[in-house]
Amino acid sequence: MTDRTTPESPSPLPPNFEELQTSWYKAVAKVFARVRKQDIADVPLDIWKKLIQTTYDGVDVRPLYTRADDLGEAPAPGQFPFTRGAKVTDDNTDGWAVRETFGRQYAGEDALDPKAVNETLLTALENGTTDIRLDFTGSLAAADVAALLNNVYVDLAPIAVNAGSKVSEVAEALFAHIDSAAPANPDGVAVELGAAPLTSAFAQIDDVSLDDAVALAVTAAKRPGSTRALLVDGVALSNLGATNIQEIGYSLAVGVAYLRALTEAGLSAEEALGQISFRFAATDDQFDTIAKFRAARTLWARVAEVLGAPEPAVRRCTRSPHR
Repeated sequence: MTDRTTPESPSPLPPNFEELQTSWYKAVAKVFARVRKQDIADVPLDIWKKLIQTTYDGVDVRPLYTRADDLGEAPAPGQFPFTRGAKVTDDNTDGWAVRETFGRQYAGEDALDPKAVNETLLTALENGTTDIRLDFTGSLAAADVAALLNNVYVDLAPIAVNAGSKVSEVAEALFAHIDSAAPANPDGVAVELGAAPLTSAFAQIDDVSLDDAVALAVTAAKRPGSTRALLVDGVALSNLGATNIQEIGYSLAVGVAYLRALTEAGLSAEEALGQISFRFAATDDQFDTIAKFRAARTLWARVAEVLGAPEPAVRRCTRSPHR
């Protein structure tokens, strides 16, 4: 049974809390009275409610939150339901990773030189980039994988791929390169192949079929380290106008559809969970974005719990989003 210990209760309110709260109400009323050129007596104390902003999902965001609004702290990172993060270990305390995309080609741009991309990539790794995302949707091809990753320690820099319909051949080339590189720590290799047949179909993005993506996942599940074949691309849904709640809901539905296809293909629930990664949109509203990420982690942990594999599976497949 998953530990569902209730978080500690919030700290008590100060003895003069109501007095302080009323003084804030009065201060807001004075501002409204001045702007409206009204007598302060004609402005109600609850005028502050006009400052409430309602999101597209119908969530009210108040202008001020106090200790009276505190909830019990969510469990620590690495503890079910992983609200505050999938894991924290002694050797991984730096917070979010920094992922940079290499190989993206813009309209009208000449074919990219893999060696030049590699030079840029190595410079980025030396200056703070921690994760690599290789874009093969332009001129780069599977044959360029070795040149792109030349002198890259594949067990130290996680690698993600955006390859669309090329993902199968890119994956084959990537696996061959990793095996030939003989990394010092094979279990430290982390790869995301980014096959996203369901969200790509919805967004009309070129991608592989679900059957091909599942076959790729079955192969990936047998490899050392962490190799995830399938991507639930919530960003594609957000770009089409999905609200935060819709993005999470649709993403969960896609994730469950992937789980069904993977288990039907012979993977265990734990193996299937380990083949899925998520990508969610982040905006300049940091609190709203953090709330969305936390809600998504918590709900996906519940899916894993129902499948009987909440602990190891969620730690592997629910990574913190990257930029």
